[in-house]
Amino acid sequence: MTEQQPWQWDEQTWRGHVARVRAGRSLHPASWPGGARVAVALSSDCDHETSFLRVGETGPGPLAQGEYGSRVGARRVLRLLERFGIPASFFMPAVSGLLHPEEARDYVAAGHEIGMHGWIHESNTTLAPAITCELALRYDSSLMADDEPYELLAGGEPTGVVEIPVDWIRDDENQAS
Repeated sequence: MTEQQPWQWDEQTWRGHVARVRAGRSLHPASWPGGARVAVALSSDCDHETSFLRVGETGPGPLAQGEYGSRVGARRVLRLLERFGIPASFFMPAVSGLLHPEEARDYVAAGHEIGMHGWIHESNTTLAPAITCELALRYDSSLMADDEPYELLAGGEPTGVVEIPVDWIRDDENQAS
C-alpha cells in the first residue's frame, strides 16, 4: 500500500488525526490569588548540550555552546531571581540534570521548581498521549490550542494533564544551532 499525501486524505482520515488530541476545559481561574489583575509565570529551559545531542550533533563547538548555560548563565539568572525575590520554574531534560547535577541542586536550594523536559530533549509532540500520562506528568507545554491553560483530551477523554500553551514566536532555540 502506498502512503497517501495529506491532500489525498479523505475526511475520515484527517478528522481522525485532528480528534486524537484536543483542548479540554479551560483552567483559567475566576480570579487570581490576592485579587491580582494578572499572573506572570517565569520559566527557563535548561537544555544545554541536549539541544545538540538529540539530533546526533556531537561536535566540540555545539557541545561547548551547550555547556555555557550551566557554567555561566544559570548562576547569573539565579542571582537576579534572588535579588528581586522572584520564584521561577526551570525545565530540564534528564540528561542535562545528569550532566549538571549541581545546577539542579542550586535551583531546588533556591526554592525554585524543576519541571521534566524529556530525557534528551526529544520531540514530545511525537509521543503518544498515553506515554505522557504514563510518565505521570502534571502539566505539559508543547501544544498551543489556547492562550490559557487547559486540560488535555486524548481521544475525547480527559487525561488529567494540564497543557500550558507556549508562544513559538518567542522561541529562539532554532537560532542556537
